[in-house]
Amino acid sequence: MRSIWKISRVIFLFAVAAVISAHAAEPQPVLFTEGNFFVGPEPAPMYVEYFLPAKPTHETPIVLIHGCCTTGAGYVTTPDGREGWAKYFVRHGWKTYVVDLPGHGRSPMPENYSTMSLQRGVDDNVALVKKIGRSVFIVHSIGGMIGWKLCETVPDQVAAMIGVAPVPPANMPKGSFPAASAIGQSFVTSGPGPYVPEDKPAWYKLDVAKAAFASATQFPSEAMDQYYASLVPESSRSINELMNKDGMGLTADPQKFAKVPKVIITGDQDHRHPREVDAEAAKFLGADHIYLADVGLPGHGHPMYLDKGNEKIAQLILDWLQKKGI
Repeated sequence: MRSIWKISRVIFLFAVAAVISAHAAEPQPVLFTEGNFFVGPEPAPMYVEYFLPAKPTHETPIVLIHGCCTTGAGYVTTPDGREGWAKYFVRHGWKTYVVDLPGHGRSPMPENYSTMSLQRGVDDNVALVKKIGRSVFIVHSIGGMIGWKLCETVPDQVAAMIGVAPVPPANMPKGSFPAASAIGQSFVTSGPGPYVPEDKPAWYKLDVAKAAFASATQFPSEAMDQYYASLVPESSRSINELMNKDGMGLTADPQKFAKVPKVIITGDQDHRHPREVDAEAAKFLGADHIYLADVGLPGHGHPMYLDKGNEKIAQLILDWLQKKGI
């Protein structure tokens, strides 16, 4: 039986000095319980960390799903030591869960990890909502492909889906996600062709990580070494699914989750997600689309949850949820 731990803390989390979306910034003590558990099949279940406010202001939890080659740690604390989205959400009364997808971070690595499908992430998150109930999901990058499939699989258990620079489902029109063709050459294990060999896990090249993730104005570039150290090997199969090699990518039928509120959020300095690309994905999925520069938040790139000013994007998400009645 895997160990489960929890602790209670009183943490004085001081709000930023600036007013965010007309919300006054005032220091206040926040009492919350922090702990973890595992869901999914042994011997490699999925690790879940939780932050539960003593006095939640919302009954619906928020679940944060990370992207390729990362873990949930960036949602808790940024590489330069600032508050992550998980802490921001719990400070605002939301029950918050942060996952390490199977084989990532504190989740045990399956024996067949290099050929593990993104479907495994879908299945384990289905198990998660069976445990914690209907939830809001925030998915980043390749986590988007998991999120859209999750919506299709259990639409009644998804209160809302928030895609942060998300990978679209594989059944979008061919060429809808141009960055996919370049992603295959981003790894130390990349071969001569467009796809990633599946005999071993894939690991991001340092120069590619800098160009793809750390080039935005708001990224904490002084902590790039810490960020790169936090990256982990990725299932090569999942990367090939992102590129829809031989039609293996995860598809999703938007008609099956048409009633689920959805939004895609795009940074103006994310060269893998130009405005028009994410706008087309939003149209296909029946989702809202927020281009951050249009709402006074320029300078954000792909891992915007790590950027300086990440709390403003977090508040933008909470404001959107409020408008949707969640």
